[in-house]
Amino acid sequence: MVANVSANYWRSGFGVSSHQHHNTPIQSVLTNGMHTAGIGTTIFKPLNDKNFLLVQANADANWSANSLSNISTKALTVNGSVLYGWKKSDNNMIAIGASRTYRLGRPLIVPVLLWNKTFNDKWGMELLLPARAHIRYNVNPKSMLFAGFELEGNQYALYQNNSNSILYLQRGEIKPRLMYERSIAGFWWISIQAGARINGRFNVVNQYNGDEAREVLTTTLGTTWYSSISLQLISL
Repeated sequence: MVANVSANYWRSGFGVSSHQHHNTPIQSVLTNGMHTAGIGTTIFKPLNDKNFLLVQANADANWSANSLSNISTKALTVNGSVLYGWKKSDNNMIAIGASRTYRLGRPLIVPVLLWNKTFNDKWGMELLLPARAHIRYNVNPKSMLFAGFELEGNQYALYQNNSNSILYLQRGEIKPRLMYERSIAGFWWISIQAGARINGRFNVVNQYNGDEAREVLTTTLGTTWYSSISLQLISL
């Protein structure tokens, strides 16, 4: 059995024009940004020479506030997946299962297809549909290029100033992108991304895990370009 444990934190900030009307439910996001801190685990369990189980779980705290003191369990979201797979060969693995996800900002239970296949020394693909899909090109044993997309999203607690009420921002987007990953020393890798952020949902609801009937504010966001650089510690 192989078990992986991860932890992450990130923040997204927003620039607001001077004429922006600030008396809206989304004001805490515009002022304080969106924060996510989470932990997760992935467990790979071979059942025999050909079959395996893959279990993934994540718990995130998602909030928009200027202080950690008022963060509560109402900011938590939990997602996970269970897949049953077949190892066709060392270069071809397929699995099917189900996932509970917030990748489009609202909890969904969806079927999942995993398919990792290496065609030759240079080309391969890594699919985890509908969450992400990439074509891989091996430049050399220590560097790789990827082209594909990923769905992202989550639900964020909006703590209102001078109020006991909590609203929730449901954010989801699709990111077509190019990635370059390279080993720089030992287990340390660098990852460079560039692509587009296409809005799927950026709406506010007045209930935890609320649906369209609970929306109190809907927004329309345009597509923006993005780039990022990150360091990764990968243990195999």
